[in-house]
Amino acid sequence: MENKKNSLNIWNLMSHSWKKSFSIATYILAFISTFLSIVGISFQNICRLKLWIWLIIVLFIYILIVITIRIILSRKNFYTIKVRKNKIDIKIGDIFKEKGLILIPFNEYFDTTVDDIVISKNSLHGKLINKCKIDTNDLKKIILESKDPKALPRENTPRGYKFPLGRIIKYKKYLLLSFSHFNEDNVANITRIEYEKCLATMWKELRRTYSGEMIVLPLIGSGITSFTDVTEKSNLDLLKCMLCTLKFSNEQFKNDIKIVVTNEVWNDLDLANNIVEL
Repeated sequence: MENKKNSLNIWNLMSHSWKKSFSIATYILAFISTFLSIVGISFQNICRLKLWIWLIIVLFIYILIVITIRIILSRKNFYTIKVRKNKIDIKIGDIFKEKGLILIPFNEYFDTTVDDIVISKNSLHGKLINKCKIDTNDLKKIILESKDPKALPRENTPRGYKFPLGRIIKYKKYLLLSFSHFNEDNVANITRIEYEKCLATMWKELRRTYSGEMIVLPLIGSGITSFTDVTEKSNLDLLKCMLCTLKFSNEQFKNDIKIVVTNEVWNDLDLANNIVEL
């Protein structure tokens, strides 16, 4: 009984990728064994070896298959999960080179001044305006005209129009998301509860604006926006939160959804070892 308990604990302590490797290797070996049994052939008859030698050979082949599968899994640069009927592909890449409608998080004012004071040049917000050569006058016009009360109404403030978190404005092939507050020091911030509510609203807004096209998202919240009420929120937590809010939103999309991350974020997620279950 104690041995059984210890072996169970060892299995539970193994990483997801090793468990998956052992499972796949077992299926492969079982398939080969079943196939050979059906055609009436066995390696032992072919090689005419003693049983103990045959068992060592089989164990060696099994371990070799496990290690090979583990190496293949560790080199994967994509991960797929289904959320209800929505297929989500998580991959490494440059979000601006992806096909489809690309979602870019903005602040609640949809500012367009990229000067490392208002908007950082290293943020997706800044890169969209600078590197994609966006006509800021045209963008400002679209933002000013975005006042559909049936979606999410904006608020007129001394600084300009402020949009509720989760509101999306469509501009060419980009979906601009009102994601964070902006304080007097131009620091983007959001609370944990606001983050979850923003994502829940975002999925509904995406359903309203995506027009049946493929949706491409970053890992929302992994940039420079700070969470004011939590000391740390890992990239894996952010990913799970995005997927959970999609699940509970009950929204269905015709095309696949892509979540595109940098190599650094991908390594931090370590999806080969961190299974995402919903």
